[in-house]
Amino acid sequence: GVQTCALPILPYIATLRDVVIETRLGAIFDEKTQKIYIRETSDQNFSKHPYVCAAPSADGRFFPVFLPPSSALNEEPFIFLGVDGTNYCHWITRNLLKLYLLEDKNISKSVPILINQDLCNYQTEYLNLLGIPHERLLLPPKYSTLRCSTVLVPTTFRGHPRSEEHTSELQSRETISY
Repeated sequence: GVQTCALPILPYIATLRDVVIETRLGAIFDEKTQKIYIRETSDQNFSKHPYVCAAPSADGRFFPVFLPPSSALNEEPFIFLGVDGTNYCHWITRNLLKLYLLEDKNISKSVPILINQDLCNYQTEYLNLLGIPHERLLLPPKYSTLRCSTVLVPTTFRGHPRSEEHTSELQSRETISY
């Protein structure tokens, strides 16, 4: 089975290579290291993930998974922003706050951003407000499995001491330089 990762609490941007992303819950599978990144991307409970095919190990750290066939994503490297669906609070706290990391780390504004194609109107409006053109977005269907060679993954701010401060600032800003 594969192991879920417990990474540092401080927000950071991970560069992952040769991984598989599923776009339903946003889990990233690294077959080489046998690790799964999900808390960093969407903070979901992995035990209920549809790719888990049996009970986890006794300590809850290892899960047997079945990865369906995946298609290659040719736009690389790209930023994996998240796939949190229609929940407004999750969109702000799990996805948009990641833009602060990108801005802070001076990641190029031309790097494509992967997010599901089923965006709500308010999500599209936020991206436009923040100066992210639709042409920059990679929009796979929600139930895709993608094989990727290089992915930049800004971690979620959920539970971070400054998440409330960043959320308030984001909601009050007209633009973000990213």
